[in-house]
Amino acid sequence: MSDGPRGVDVSSVEQQLGYRFTDPALLVEALTHPSFANEHPGAPNFQRLEFLGDAVLGLCVAERLFEQHPGAPESELTWRRHEIVAEAPLARQGRAFGLAAHLRVGNGVRADQDRLLADGLEAIVGALYLDGGLDAAAAFLDRMVPVTSEAPARNPVTILQERCQAAWKRLPEYAYTERAEADAAIVFEVAVTLPDGTRATGYGRSKPSARRAAAAAALAGGAPEPSAR
Repeated sequence: MSDGPRGVDVSSVEQQLGYRFTDPALLVEALTHPSFANEHPGAPNFQRLEFLGDAVLGLCVAERLFEQHPGAPESELTWRRHEIVAEAPLARQGRAFGLAAHLRVGNGVRADQDRLLADGLEAIVGALYLDGGLDAAAAFLDRMVPVTSEAPARNPVTILQERCQAAWKRLPEYAYTERAEADAAIVFEVAVTLPDGTRATGYGRSKPSARRAAAAAALAGGAPEPSAR
């Protein structure tokens, strides 16, 4: 089954997904970039499905991390999730899937761009969720975006430094304060400021842990991917 000019081979994609759509139009929509829709009036585009798929992806990964790391603090779970759902790892999974061969894009647009592949993968997740519920989306993610407890989590301070350096050629700045809590334990508060002025705050029983929490908060708030600028 195909759909219109430069159509989608729905059967082939379904075979790769291991899922048959009740509403194949959802899959066609998930594989249609806005650049194609702009050139073909009336064609759908995947932006709404991408929005939904991003949320479903975050939920599924968060649930698995929560189960696999029962003693991990929120900051560690946050950066572990970010390392899985960020643009670069999603683009790698999109390439492994062969997604570029199925995406409908406008003339002159490269379907193998990291951002486009990541967005397309999220759109597929959104389509699976609408057609088959959370189980269908989770089954696909378990194959395409594996969450393994053995994988070490990179330090969010390092990740944030790399991203700021790539985006602005400058490093984030950290500021520390001490706050005495009611139980007399010292809690450190760290504020990190990105080169664009964005700020995030973290807390910890030591300066390093507070610094990691601040960096994780900045990443969770949308610190730029290296290709963002």
